[in-house]
Amino acid sequence: MLIHIVKNGETIDDIINTYRVSYEELRRLNSHVSNLNNLIGGTKLKVPLITEEIEQVLEATECFVSDYYSKISEDILNEIEQRPIEVKEEKKEEVKNTIEDNKDLRAYPGIMPP
Repeated sequence: MLIHIVKNGETIDDIINTYRVSYEELRRLNSHVSNLNNLIGGTKLKVPLITEEIEQVLEATECFVSDYYSKISEDILNEIEQRPIEVKEEKKEEVKNTIEDNKDLRAYPGIMPP
C-alpha cells in the first residue's frame, strides 16, 4: 500500500491516471475522505501497489514450477547433505595455482579475503 499526499490543485483524475487505479478502488481504500472529487492539498490517500485488475490477471496466470513437481523429501535432503564432497587432488592443485597466479589482482594484494 502506498500513501499519496495530494498536491495543491491536484484532482482525483490526476491520481487515477498516475497510479492506474479505478475511482472505486480509491473510494474503498479512502473512506476517511468524504468527497474524492474535492481534494484538499495535503490529504493523504491510500493507493494500492497493484490494482484489482492486475491482481485478477496474476491469479489467472499459471502456477509456479514447484506446483507441478513434487517436493524433495526430508530424507533425500539429509542424505545429500551428509555425502562427502570429493575433490580430486589435481583440482586442488589447480585451484591453489590459480590463487597464486592472481594474488596481485586482488583489491588488497597480500590479504586473502575471508
